[in-house]
Amino acid sequence: QQAELRVPSIKGFLRFWWRAAYCSEQERSEDLQRREAKLFGGTVDKQGQSSVHLRITKQELQIGSYFWKDLNIEAPYFDSRPDKRRQWGENKGIGFLYYSKAPARGNSFEFIKPQSSFQVQLSSFNQQDLELAAHVFYLGSKFGGLGSRSRRTAGSFKVESLHSIGFSGFTLQELENLYKKQLAILSTKSGSEIEHSNLLGARVFESNNSFDSWDAAVNDLGRQYEQFRFQNRGKLYLTPVLGAPVMHGKNQAYVASYKDKDEFKTRERRSSPIYMTINEEEGKYKWIVTYLNGKIFPDGHKIANTSFVKRNADDRNSKEVDLTLLNPDKPFFQNFKELK
Repeated sequence: QQAELRVPSIKGFLRFWWRAAYCSEQERSEDLQRREAKLFGGTVDKQGQSSVHLRITKQELQIGSYFWKDLNIEAPYFDSRPDKRRQWGENKGIGFLYYSKAPARGNSFEFIKPQSSFQVQLSSFNQQDLELAAHVFYLGSKFGGLGSRSRRTAGSFKVESLHSIGFSGFTLQELENLYKKQLAILSTKSGSEIEHSNLLGARVFESNNSFDSWDAAVNDLGRQYEQFRFQNRGKLYLTPVLGAPVMHGKNQAYVASYKDKDEFKTRERRSSPIYMTINEEEGKYKWIVTYLNGKIFPDGHKIANTSFVKRNADDRNSKEVDLTLLNPDKPFFQNFKELK
């Protein structure tokens, strides 16, 4: 696949973080969609064109093809023995977080190298909408990234500068102040009953240590996360909370709704509510982990654990579990420092 920076990806990034930060438990989803459509465009009530227009005005991208070789990082190796089945080596944390896009051997994937830069232009006839979009872009850069594996630190970026034309007095420092103010407001709210992942009452953690390079920060986080996932690899009723489906050998767990207690109606994916990113400040790097709030699963859905008996997908043994058995305060977070 070709590595590129596209306007639709950035607009999707803005939509996601706007919904995460500006939703409400008291607001109907239809009303949220109307507000989103007014800002970013949509078909709700024939809203049509976006109030805020976006285009990429400058790109200085360095493209790589072989992740480990091009970045001069020693690749981990995979031990396929049944009792091992995990990556090893100095950089196994990076390998674990980027496993699908940075294989130690085999197929290569194009990627945008660190230190690449780009410039985005946001424009609108409405100053309030424009400033809101700029704030969401800045906020999203603190919690997430762009492109594939962005939930696992890939595509992390930093807003270096802001130039206002036409509207006066909106600076990068004001964006930072607005971000801190919004973070304080969000920490006092709860979004646990909202259908989609959100920042209302979300838990945010940062690394205790600073690192001299982005790859050292990614590797430190990846090692901790890999250890947690390995220790809990058999807990099929716990790990789907981190994203579903989950597969371990012949067993898998996924999100399903039921016609009745014994018959599946649908089988769905559940995107991970955990976002990992890398923040840089004065040449030092820290990792940030955000556990987004929101309903673990939609109403009427449960975790289904399936042990395949035959290759025929319709011939399986299944059971369901009550969601009260799932603990949202996962052990993974217990050693992390929570941001205040």
